[in-house]
This record gives sequence, C-alpha cells and structure tokens, in this order.
Amino acid sequence: MITVIENQTTVLRKVLKSRRDLLQAVGQKWTQFQDHQQDLATKLLGAQEAIQKAALNTDRCEHVARAAASIAQLWEKHQATQADKERLHEEGRQLIVEDQANASQIQVSSSSCCYSVRILLRADKMKMKG
Repeated sequence: MITVIENQTTVLRKVLKSRRDLLQAVGQKWTQFQDHQQDLATKLLGAQEAIQKAALNTDRCEHVARAAASIAQLWEKHQATQADKERLHEEGRQLIVEDQANASQIQVSSSSCCYSVRILLRADKMKMKG
C-alpha cells in the first residue's frame, strides 16, 4: 500500500513539475506580451504628443503645410503599427487560451491523484477491517 502511494506521489510530483514548467513558460510569454504592449502604447503616446505639438505650433497660415506634412508622416507610422497591434491581440488571445488549458490540466491531475489516494486508503482500510 505504501509503495503504491509513494508511486502515486512520484507521478504527481512529475506532473506538477511539468505543469509548473509550463506555467513558467506561459509567464515568460506574458511578460514579453506586456513589454510589447507597453512599447506600442509608448509609441502611440509619442505620436499623440507630436500631433498636439504640431497643432499648437501652427499659429500662422505658412505653418499649416509643415504641420500637415508632419501629421501625415505620423499617420503613416501609425498605420505601419496596425499589423503589430493585430499580432499583439492574437498573442493575448492565445495566451489566455493557454492559461485556461493549463489551469484545467492542473486541476484534473490534482483531482485524479487525490481520488486515487482516497481509493487506495479506502481499500487499505477495508483490508484492515476484513
């Protein structure tokens, strides 16, 4: 009986280590995702500030053309980040799915092991009574 429980414990430790490793990998992916998101947000704020600056510095008709050109360049840069934003959105969706799957697997593994141990303990108890 003790050998069976020890074997179950060994299996559970291996499963939990595997799940812990998976969670750490997902954690690293989340960190990269957040860094990428922060980078895009910083660029967006910079573009907004540049647009405000261009608008505020346009106090004469002769400055309008320069401001329009500056804003057009900023718009092009912004459009160039669209694919990056879409990729970031997809990465976030995939990370959420992966998180949910890992959590479910850990719950199933833990429940299965606990159930097995309870069955073994019940069987041992019956042997002791019988």
